Amino acid sequence: MNRLLRTAFAVSLAYIFLTLLSVMAAGAGMPFAAFACLYFGVVLFLLPKALPKLDRMGPLFAVLGTLLALLGFAVLKLYRCPIPHYIAHGLGAAAAGIFISTLRHRTTNAAFAAKFRFSIVLILALIASLYAAVLIGFTEDLAVPVRKASVRLAIDSAVPVTIMMLVTGVLLLRGLRALEGTVNEKDFNRRQLRDTLIFASFVSVVFIARPLFLKGVVLFMNGVVHPFWQFVLRMINALMAFIAKLGPKYNEAPHIEITPGPSDPAPLPAASFEPNQEPENYMIDENTELKFYKLFLYIFLAAAAAVLLFFLIRELIKLIKRLRRRGISRGRGYPNEIREKLDDEEAVQKHEKPKKHGEPRTRIRYLYREFLRHLRRRKISIEPYDTCAKINERAKPALHADEEELSEFRELYENARYHGNEAPTDEDAARMKALYENLKKPR
Repeated sequence: MNRLLRTAFAVSLAYIFLTLLSVMAAGAGMPFAAFACLYFGVVLFLLPKALPKLDRMGPLFAVLGTLLALLGFAVLKLYRCPIPHYIAHGLGAAAAGIFISTLRHRTTNAAFAAKFRFSIVLILALIASLYAAVLIGFTEDLAVPVRKASVRLAIDSAVPVTIMMLVTGVLLLRGLRALEGTVNEKDFNRRQLRDTLIFASFVSVVFIARPLFLKGVVLFMNGVVHPFWQFVLRMINALMAFIAKLGPKYNEAPHIEITPGPSDPAPLPAASFEPNQEPENYMIDENTELKFYKLFLYIFLAAAAAVLLFFLIRELIKLIKRLRRRGISRGRGYPNEIREKLDDEEAVQKHEKPKKHGEPRTRIRYLYREFLRHLRRRKISIEPYDTCAKINERAKPALHADEEELSEFRELYENARYHGNEAPTDEDAARMKALYENLKKPR
């Protein structure tokens, strides 16, 4: 199920950029129904990977998913979309095919969380840049001018795709976090699939039916609310007229006394303005005001761009560090297994070394660490993402060790490392030391 969500997330992220470019190039909105066909096509294609019971029907679901993704072209034809929209959807379908074939390896919660945060910051920075370009009119000065209305339409078209990406990413983070604990993977995958279909269907229905909903609201307002309000106003006017008829009647017209005017009106003062007091001299220069407004706008946009660039660079640095960390390299380890980095002997500080003495759990972990160092001294290749089982497979032919001893050695370490509720005994630590000394002997 995590592979399904990870592929759907990557497809959504790629489709956001394709939507922005195609809408700004064509000046017409991208129908969300086309992306919905591609999204559910990917889900249908990878459904057997999420539900092992459907593994035998994998080719059938692959064909159905491909047909559903290609149905997006029919949606574009129905909406009479321009050529750039067909190109964008075709590139999105091609990207989906690439992601399905390449995103097969496992990932971890920490690794994907860094990518998820970086994707969000990148999209926010891109949308903010487009809005800033619209405000300062930069889009109209390009070699291929883009109208402001096209930029706004592109952002509106990318919003539902972004919502789908965020929903998929949150579900994937939940799934990766659950694998780090003890859960029933089959039942959890069913819940993940259920939530994915519910959220994706809800978002699709809302945004696809939005034009029809708006038309329905207009018809309801014009056909029901407005006539009802007019009826209420007429009833109020009729009630007020009826109350006025019941009131007292005045047959005599009121007597109005006319105030006599002055016999000798005082002359009005002559208006006198000095040359330096003319109103024209106090008017603000429009050019100066416009320059001040543009300067203030540029300062504000520069500050906002600096803040977004800071967050973008910070998330990019975090992403690079997590990808370079040897503990989260690609591998096919067990989902609940924790991998430890094996540092060089020169780089290990005294306070970081495991203790030879202490509780049995600490001694067992120390002996296994020494076992890994012994394998490295014997020039046995050990990758950071290798599991205990993989290490045993590589150590057995090189050390000519007994398989039962290696299995017991590994079992003692795993019980001490991953079973926090069961404390190992001194006998377990002594047996671990005896096995380690036996495995070190040359054969």
